[in-house]
Amino acid sequence: MSTKIQLYLNNWHYSICSLKFYIAMRLNNLLFSNLFLVILLNFNLNPLCGQTFNGVGGLPFPSTGTIGITESTCAVTGVGILGGCNIIDNVTVNLNHTFDGDIALMLIAPDGTFIELSSSNGGAGDNYSITVFKDIAAINVVSGAPPFNGDFKPEGRQNTNLSNPYPNAGTPGTFTFANTFNGINADGDWKLYLNDFVPADVGFLNSWSITFSNNGPSFGVNLGPDITACSGANVTLNASNTAPSPTGYAWNTGNNTSSLVLNNITTSGTYTVTVTDQSGCTASDVVVIKRNTISHWQPTDHAKMRVISTRQ
Repeated sequence: MSTKIQLYLNNWHYSICSLKFYIAMRLNNLLFSNLFLVILLNFNLNPLCGQTFNGVGGLPFPSTGTIGITESTCAVTGVGILGGCNIIDNVTVNLNHTFDGDIALMLIAPDGTFIELSSSNGGAGDNYSITVFKDIAAINVVSGAPPFNGDFKPEGRQNTNLSNPYPNAGTPGTFTFANTFNGINADGDWKLYLNDFVPADVGFLNSWSITFSNNGPSFGVNLGPDITACSGANVTLNASNTAPSPTGYAWNTGNNTSSLVLNNITTSGTYTVTVTDQSGCTASDVVVIKRNTISHWQPTDHAKMRVISTRQ
């Protein structure tokens, strides 16, 4: 799980994001009375603890006239396949326009897949002022009002019309970041597509960004309950899991298959498996196998038995 904690205590500042630590320490009375020592400990075990990529800003739209399409690119690297825990956390847009109902905003992935962020919303109102599109926002942007400051779900009515007309028949929120871009490689050039399709008013894109994280829903792994087995028994462990596309299995025994076969159990042991999916997300489970130490009577034991009789 990715965790971010901000602690401020006097002159100490800690910022912890999974296993990334940024520690700022103020040291007094060492060489100088106000010497600041910054120690950076960067453990890159969780690279997606909120990676933000900035798109090209400072663009008028349309570039000329009062009708037209403007595309702003955003280069993304090191994210990989989307899905599972690896998700788009948000797309943040800051733009000015004097008639919001005249414009449409779309997000286009490197492979051309797109989602409708907002189209024909806001009427005669102005601007999208730091509008944060998030799947987990409380309301859809269609229920918002200019300047749309804050968190909103993408409109997501349709994913067929990149250019106008933009149909309003679909249910808002049908298409989300999660179900639109699942399985897509995020590395490459993303585009914010701005379409001003009504004459007279114009706009200006100040800035925009896209943030990825690994805080999405994780899958589960289940090795079943602990097992008690007789000495010499054979046991098979199956790494049942809900990963959409599992790509790897890693057992603490060094095996890398979905099942682990243990022949001729002679000792108790603990077995762990870690499953990796196509997005690089992982989940683990552990099971304990106990060897039953209770001895059982065997036919050969008859010769070892003593019968003691007493006379009345």
